Amino acid sequence: MPEASNFLRLRYPSVACRPIPTFNLLVPSHWVVTEFPNALFVMGSSNGEDGSPLDEFWSNVVVHHERVLPSMTLEELGRSTWAQMQADVPGVVLKEEVTVEFGDLQHFIREVEINGATGQERVTRIDSFMFGPVRDHPTLDLFRITWLHPAGAGDERKVLYREILSSLQFD
Repeated sequence: MPEASNFLRLRYPSVACRPIPTFNLLVPSHWVVTEFPNALFVMGSSNGEDGSPLDEFWSNVVVHHERVLPSMTLEELGRSTWAQMQADVPGVVLKEEVTVEFGDLQHFIREVEINGATGQERVTRIDSFMFGPVRDHPTLDLFRITWLHPAGAGDERKVLYREILSSLQFD
């Protein structure tokens, strides 16, 4: 063990290393929520009555968090994440980009169509980026909420996604 006089013990969270801002949002009652790698959590449609996935695909929403420099804007974020997606995801097709406000939160939303896991089907991916509460810190909290569902599944899924987004509140 290192000599104690040469080190300080850091507790997380602390004044120097703050926790992720607490928040709440609505989850459809028939969905399940669980931890997920490289994300805060995933939530998605549960099985159909016979135990099979709904539409042979589990629609899901993944909630991510990261910290960015306070100079970051949603416009800059939109440009950089689109360039990265084009480099990383072959065959990505941009369907829509829009900035909307739900309550006092501004969201940058991008809808794309990508190849599914087998390459035979297309999947719609909708990313919503928003900043957490702005406080006097050297970084901003960036949240990304990603929805995946079968392409052509219908606009009712987009309506459900927007209902989830509009329910997001920071404590």
